[in-house]
Amino acid sequence: MKVELAITRKYDGEEKTITFNVSPQPFEEPEYERFMYPEIAYKIDPKLPDIGKNVYALIRDDNSQIRARSQKGEVFKFTPTMQDIGKSFYLERYIDNELLGEKNLISILDYPVPVIMDIQNVKQGEVEVITRSFGVKNKTRNEVEKFIVEGNAKYRDLRGKITETMGKSFPVTIQYFRFKPKDPDKPFSFRIIAVDRTGKKSLPKIWR
Repeated sequence: MKVELAITRKYDGEEKTITFNVSPQPFEEPEYERFMYPEIAYKIDPKLPDIGKNVYALIRDDNSQIRARSQKGEVFKFTPTMQDIGKSFYLERYIDNELLGEKNLISILDYPVPVIMDIQNVKQGEVEVITRSFGVKNKTRNEVEKFIVEGNAKYRDLRGKITETMGKSFPVTIQYFRFKPKDPDKPFSFRIIAVDRTGKKSLPKIWR
C-alpha cells in the first residue's frame, strides 16, 4: 500500500510531506519432517522472526496436549514414542499468542517389517542368511532378534558382520546368520521367519 506521512514544524507551522510504498514480506515456511518415526529426535526450525514480545512454536496432539515447545522461536527437537504410531501432530507458530498461518500436520508412521534379503550357500550343509531390519527400539538399533524355524535347521548370529547405515528416514541394520542342519543325517531344508525387537515378522523364506 501507499503511505503518506505529513510533518508540521512547530515553530513556523511549515508542513513537509513524504510518500512511500509499503510491501508485505511473507514469513518463511517452517522446516520439519512431515512424516516421522518413533524414537528418533527430529529437528524443527519454525523460521520465526524475532519480533513481538512472545514468539514461539509448539507441537500439539489431537487432544491439544503440548508435546514440545521452542524458546523464542528457536530450533527445537521432537521425539515421537512407540505409542504415537498412527497419530497426527500439529506444528503451530505464534507471535504474541496469535497463531501465524495454518497448523502444519505431522504424521507418525510405523517402521517396515524386517526382510530376509537372501540365503546364500556357504559350503555343503551350511548357508548364510542375510536380513535387513529398520529403525530403533529403546534407543538402540532394531535388530532381528530371532527366527521362527520350521525344518531341520539351527542357527547362530554372526555378530562381527553386523552393519548399520542411515536410510532416508531411519537407521537400517544388516545382519548375517549361519544356518546348518540340526540333524546331519536328515535332509537340510527349512522355512524361516525373522522377528525383530519390536515383534514384527518378515515374510517367510524357504531353503531346500
